[in-house]
Amino acid sequence: MDVEAAWAAQQGSASAEDAVQRYYQAIARGDLRGAYGLLGERFQADQPYERFADGFATTREVKVEELRRAADLWDSSPQRTDETVYVRFRATDEGPGGRTVRTFAGTWQVQQRDGRWLLAAATIAPAIDRAELEAVLPPSSEIVRVADGDLRGTGANDVAAIIRRRDEGFVNTTAAIFRRSGGRVELTWLDDLLDERILVTDGKIVIADVNAEGGPELILVGTSGWLRALTVLRWEGGLVQTLFQTTANTERLGMTDLDGDGVLEILQYMEACQTDSIRPSLAYAHSWRHGGYRPSTAEYPSLQDATFGAVASATAHLRAASADHLTSYACLGFMEATAYALQGRAAEALTAYEWYLKIRPDPGDTPISSEMSLPGFAWGSQFQRQMRDVNDRIADRRVVGWGAREHAALHAMMANGLEAVGRDHQLSAEQRWRANQPDEYDSLMRIGDVHLDEAAEHYRAALALDPAGTEGRAGLARIRR
Repeated sequence: MDVEAAWAAQQGSASAEDAVQRYYQAIARGDLRGAYGLLGERFQADQPYERFADGFATTREVKVEELRRAADLWDSSPQRTDETVYVRFRATDEGPGGRTVRTFAGTWQVQQRDGRWLLAAATIAPAIDRAELEAVLPPSSEIVRVADGDLRGTGANDVAAIIRRRDEGFVNTTAAIFRRSGGRVELTWLDDLLDERILVTDGKIVIADVNAEGGPELILVGTSGWLRALTVLRWEGGLVQTLFQTTANTERLGMTDLDGDGVLEILQYMEACQTDSIRPSLAYAHSWRHGGYRPSTAEYPSLQDATFGAVASATAHLRAASADHLTSYACLGFMEATAYALQGRAAEALTAYEWYLKIRPDPGDTPISSEMSLPGFAWGSQFQRQMRDVNDRIADRRVVGWGAREHAALHAMMANGLEAVGRDHQLSAEQRWRANQPDEYDSLMRIGDVHLDEAAEHYRAALALDPAGTEGRAGLARIRR
């Protein structure tokens, strides 16, 4: 290795992305020795410099179009010593037949060794050129970000893209998949599979095998104000199928490997019961099990540890205030009970829930769901799914310590959430009736009845487990079941 290559190898890159960027910059300026010096020892051993240089003998220009951490699906994930970096670039070669311009895309495995980031291995393949992508877009559309990968299993790269569209003064952002078919580039819009409020231009888009089943998935994460959404899609049977979709009211929503098995879990945090600057949050985890994403929060008890400190701080703040904050106290109590339940700490969950019931203002029997004093996450379907998972673990005896009273409290908590949603739909139905919209009244009442019927089942289960408990009987009376 000559002096120039040695210098390149010794210079530490600030990050894995920086190392890949420097590699292509070196090739672009004809510094093949410098580029070779950024390769890892195994790569150099498999490809001596002379063979490496021969591969770029006709290269005249390299222009990187996109470069980012490929696994950047969790904002707070620490930088590791092994990273995957996505890159998309155009290469111009000049040979006997003239100049050719081609687009390539793929990933580099980058490793940190002795303080230096080195390129260890690459999976780079020809890709659809950006000009070809733009040619099939409707007018006033703009590609914001792309990802490449063999979504259909054909052996050729497809392209998924976040796209900004302007229509009659309005701007919206959606996503699409581009694919070659019979020499043409065809476009499949994903509008119907996405929450139109969510996917904005700062969204993330990744094609990767996140469930370790051998085929790639398309992951989209987008943010709009305080709302964030994650969607996992897969091309199957000629159609794009939704594997999972969820939303969170914080930016902490993404995918990360919680247990080190190489399979990414979906992790989300839900904020609730905010007290001034104190924003307690509850964590949900979802793991790939038996062909789908299943609730798995109970498998990672430490996820809730931060919840208790935040709840304690918020409670102390309320005590220091002179005003009456019973609704906020009750909200924090329910949140703490939920965190304990997801940790499998039955006795603590019961104590926190009984405290919630004691201080909660009387919900009454009117359809005003806010009187339930529940945290916002208790209204969501993910709350029901996670709590059902705890209930299933109790039934299967995978967890211990859940006596009749503790188990009854779990059912009552699930019923409280369903009651809140059902009563909210009833209130909305009444508003539609007063607005002379009978069709919407009927549909909202039906949805409300479904939730209230399910709430009644849980209240009856709570009453059967703990006949002396008050919430089962009171809940049934409130919802007239």
